Amino acid sequence: MKDILGFLVMLAMLGWFAMGVVQVLKTLWLYGVVAVVVLSLLVFFARH
Repeated sequence: MKDILGFLVMLAMLGWFAMGVVQVLKTLWLYGVVAVVVLSLLVFFARH
C-alpha cells in the first residue's frame, strides 16, 4: 500500500512539474512570436 502511495505522489509531482514546464514553454513561445513580429516590422520599416 505504501509503495502505491509513493508512486502516486511521484506521479503527481511529475505531472505538476510537467505542467510548469509546459506553462514556461508556452510563455516563451508567445514572447518569441511577439519578438519575431516586432523585429519583422522594424526591418520592414527600416528598408522603406
